[in-house]
Amino acid sequence: MQRGEGLEHSNLLIRLYAEHAPEKLLPFLRKIDSYDIHRAIEICKRFKLQPELVFLLGRSGNKVAALETIVEQMNRVDLAIDFCAEHMDDDLWSRLIELAMNKPEHVTAILTVAGTYLEHMLIR
Repeated sequence: MQRGEGLEHSNLLIRLYAEHAPEKLLPFLRKIDSYDIHRAIEICKRFKLQPELVFLLGRSGNKVAALETIVEQMNRVDLAIDFCAEHMDDDLWSRLIELAMNKPEHVTAILTVAGTYLEHMLIR
C-alpha cells in the first residue's frame, strides 16, 4: 500500500457510510483517525449527520461550532450540557448560556442540571 492510499480508502468509506449506512459512521470515526477530517466534516454537513458532525468538530478543535450544532440544529440542550461538562471549558459554558437566552426551556434546563458545573465560574 502506498503512502496516502489508506487515507483515500477511509475518505471513500466515510462517504459510503454517510450515504448507505449512517448508523455505522460514528463508530467508524471514533475508531480510526486516518481520514481527512475537513472532508469528513463536509460530508456530514451534506448528509445532515449531526452527531457525527459534532464529534468531528470537537475532534478538530472547533468545540464552539460543535456546541452550536448541538443547540441550534439538534435542539438538545441536555447534550450541550454534557458536552460543556466533558470539556470543562468556561468559554463553552458562556457560549451555551448565550445560545440559551432565546429559549426559556433551555435556560431552565441549564439552571436545573448544570448548576454544579457552573458554580466554579461564579466563584471567580
